[in-house]
Amino acid sequence: TLPDLHGTLHLRGEFDLIHIRDGQVISQETIPNLILNVGREYAAKLLNGMHTNPFKYIQLGTGTNAPAVTDTHLYTYYTEAEASASYAEGYLAVLSHTFTFSGSASIQEAGLCDGTHASSPKMLSRQVFSPRNVIADDHLQTTWRITAG
Repeated sequence: TLPDLHGTLHLRGEFDLIHIRDGQVISQETIPNLILNVGREYAAKLLNGMHTNPFKYIQLGTGTNAPAVTDTHLYTYYTEAEASASYAEGYLAVLSHTFTFSGSASIQEAGLCDGTHASSPKMLSRQVFSPRNVIADDHLQTTWRITAG
């Protein structure tokens, strides 16, 4: 028989959200990562080349539905951006973007996707948080840290 090598692979991590107004941090939160079922499916397909789009788009929304592993999209899409992606020692993928707002909104959800909203992307992770009531010139700094381990 073959030895048990404990060769499991889990995706886990954290999502950071920092709200900045007039150069001052007015709120900061770190939320444990929730990997969605569709995200697991497409992460597996990335490994064998059956899917080619990396999860590098961060979407923000105003929806308030509690996150669940069966989610496939944001409930109320607001905006998105391609994240800056990097790798850190310890099998850590880091994706971040700082959003700047031109008006008022109550941002309450975020998602990490493999494409733009218009392309019906696959979502790896979705988070919900207390409302960030942004106004013109506010910034939301978003960072996903996902560990493969």
